[in-house]
Amino acid sequence: MQSPPGYFFDIVVVHGLNGHRDKTWTAANGVHWLRDPLRIDIPEARILSWGYDANTHAASETCCTFLYDHARTLVSDLNRRRELTNAGSTRNGRSYLLHIASAVAETSDM
Repeated sequence: MQSPPGYFFDIVVVHGLNGHRDKTWTAANGVHWLRDPLRIDIPEARILSWGYDANTHAASETCCTFLYDHARTLVSDLNRRRELTNAGSTRNGRSYLLHIASAVAETSDM
């Protein structure tokens, strides 16, 4: 996702297990919720989509065994992104939208 000029805060979206960082947010008609309506509705936000190995159906136990590692990687990636864009000291904050299974949860506690 791109950083709009003059953005005031980040919206960070994270898909759930067996999800995908783009497919989770794309409707059957091809509308990408993050890129299309959300960017128009909240132009002052930088929208970041973060993906990880969420496949619980594979023979690999990567997803379930290392969820804590995924969380640490998310925090590290976000901090690096903010440092690279000098957002840490000049922006107001972050909002999170997490897709968990078939429900959507919001949290500001992260």
